Amino acid sequence: MLTELGFAEVFAAADAETAKEILDSEVSFDVVLCDHYMPNTTGLELIRDLKADPTHARLPIILMSAEHRLEHIETALDVGASEYLVKPFNTDDLRAKLDLVTTAP
Repeated sequence: MLTELGFAEVFAAADAETAKEILDSEVSFDVVLCDHYMPNTTGLELIRDLKADPTHARLPIILMSAEHRLEHIETALDVGASEYLVKPFNTDDLRAKLDLVTTAP
């Protein structure tokens, strides 16, 4: 979906540790899409870690989850998610959230 929306480079990570390694590379990132549930941690923990790191503190992060309860969404935003995307979603849903947090390519 991201390449369809014009993002030239898309990196994928299976877990938070790999995501942090990719984000710490020399590549510049426009946005992070983070699933709430991942191996060994949660998306909330990854967001907390990224927001605590001055290198990534201003990076927009969209948390994706099938959880749609208001308190879950509020918690995600409170820990630093820029937006929250309820799964399942389509390209238009993703585009709308991306437009809110970053200038699309």
